[in-house]
Amino acid sequence: LAMTFSSGHKKAVSHLAVSPMQDEYVIATIDVDGLMRVHRVTVRPRRNPHHERRRVTNPEEEKYSQHLQPPANITVQFQHATQVPLVAEANEETPNLTAAILTSNQGVKYFVTGDSAGWISVITRNGTLHRRTQVSTTGPVRRIAANLGNVVFTAGGSWGFIDVDKGSARTYVCRRYEGPAIIDAVIDTGMQSRVLAADKDGTIWVFMMREKRDCKVEHRFPPGSTRAPLHLASVRGYLLTLEKRRIFGGNSEMLAFNMSHVGKGWDDPVRDTSPISWKRSSSPVKTWAVQKRYQEGDLLATLSEDGMEIEIFELMMQTYAPPPGDALGNFKLPVFAVAMVLVMGYQFVKQKGPFDPGMHEMAEGL
Repeated sequence: LAMTFSSGHKKAVSHLAVSPMQDEYVIATIDVDGLMRVHRVTVRPRRNPHHERRRVTNPEEEKYSQHLQPPANITVQFQHATQVPLVAEANEETPNLTAAILTSNQGVKYFVTGDSAGWISVITRNGTLHRRTQVSTTGPVRRIAANLGNVVFTAGGSWGFIDVDKGSARTYVCRRYEGPAIIDAVIDTGMQSRVLAADKDGTIWVFMMREKRDCKVEHRFPPGSTRAPLHLASVRGYLLTLEKRRIFGGNSEMLAFNMSHVGKGWDDPVRDTSPISWKRSSSPVKTWAVQKRYQEGDLLATLSEDGMEIEIFELMMQTYAPPPGDALGNFKLPVFAVAMVLVMGYQFVKQKGPFDPGMHEMAEGL
């Protein structure tokens, strides 16, 4: 445990959002009344004091290892508090907050929240309400996920994208999709134009976007591989699924699907192998989180159902990247041969070609 600090809420904290950017570490906590408090976390490597760096000359002085201290100096600074708009309709109860994330688009940071009435609120970094829009009238906002400025949501059995700059949202109905309602959706880490979704029956679908105007079904993983309700997460080359508590047995189940199966025809040899790379069962899980890292294994953390135990895993999975194709192909050898002939001909004409002046003078002397 590196550090603990008080969030400052008087009511129970229902949601926590962490900044995915590396330039600034921000933690936002939201309580059941919709009050959001933002804290900035600063992490600096700890330096040894001067008297510890000096050589100890007294042999009777007690020595201790520097590794007994925390490796970093962590400080937390409260920045501001703001109220997330939770407006009740006529003769209805005040909605509850159901989703909250922190994202960035072109260097501008936003807080994006969703409630049980189907409304999504976009709040700027300083706590000002940027825009509020209703994305569903038939159900709550189940989840909001973001990756590299692209924000996707699921609400009322449908899914769509959010433009945080304009504060607008749009739902999609993909061509050739005849499945049931969508309960979760994330953006593929390896391809921003691809959306991974799970329906209420537990089947996983892959949708391909075209400039965010329309979409089509690109792939469907074998039905029955997973069971609803599912929670999805995307890492490079793989799709992670979590079933928090199975009906039979009561354990949670986590699977990793290989994304190399997507886009392959039925006659492709890749389709002969199972798309599931690994499967892990454990005690029931309350929630989970995935942290992506650059040139390192991604981290996966799970919280037990009773909230008393945290498990952290490092995903040691590598993605096969095919070598780039040769642009010249079979024309490489003929092109090189023609180039060599041209170079040799140019050198012949330049140095001792048929128009050599020496040969002309010799002809006149004869």
